[in-house]
Amino acid sequence: MAMFEPRRVRRRDPRIGLLVASVISAIGASAWTAAQYPAQPAPDRPHVTFELPAQVDIAASLVNSRLVATRALTDYGLEAGARYVAVRILSHVELEVVLVAASDIVLVDSPTLCLIGPYSMPGYAGLSEPCWGEPDLSRLLRARMPVDREGRIVLRGGRPVILSAALTRDIDRCDYPPGEWRLEVGAEALIDGNHTRLELGPVELTVPPDSDGPLRLVRPTHYCGIANVVFNEQGEPTLADG
Repeated sequence: MAMFEPRRVRRRDPRIGLLVASVISAIGASAWTAAQYPAQPAPDRPHVTFELPAQVDIAASLVNSRLVATRALTDYGLEAGARYVAVRILSHVELEVVLVAASDIVLVDSPTLCLIGPYSMPGYAGLSEPCWGEPDLSRLLRARMPVDREGRIVLRGGRPVILSAALTRDIDRCDYPPGEWRLEVGAEALIDGNHTRLELGPVELTVPPDSDGPLRLVRPTHYCGIANVVFNEQGEPTLADG
């Protein structure tokens, strides 16, 4: 079987370099922000959604990606019928994620991160959640998050949290093709004693479909994309086993 050498793809989001530089001006604007957005009254519900303007920024960049191929079912109706075709799927990715807060924010727990591929339909593959890859991004981020003297997780104003992570496909999770991916972020802060959902994302990422050679074929697993659309857009890949 031919070996596939991964192609390094460096697509660093330019916003990552700007986040740290912009936090100084964001901090300077915090007094104005406080005047424009006065404290909210205590809600009747245990959880509310509240956006903190100019308070938290998040960016992500794709550093490297590798592909393999699998078989997925396409169905073009009565005329063309249904058949299995070879499609590209992501097998390995390296990411860099940066969170920056303009001022200290106490969090209920570490933010959750979920990497999702294009045309996500986990239910079609018999799964309940769409997240891709292992190890779990949320667990990796939690290890990077600072805590205060009371043991609470915090985002320190002006101190970026930087997570560099390498993930591989998990046969028990969704498989997705290359294309337009997104990183969904969930977080809750403690605001006036209330659990307050923060608006953080999603962050868009592009996984390129090109490779340096034929792709290794792996057994079908949980393909969560829409095979018809992917096959029409990307065609069938060249396979290492012919």
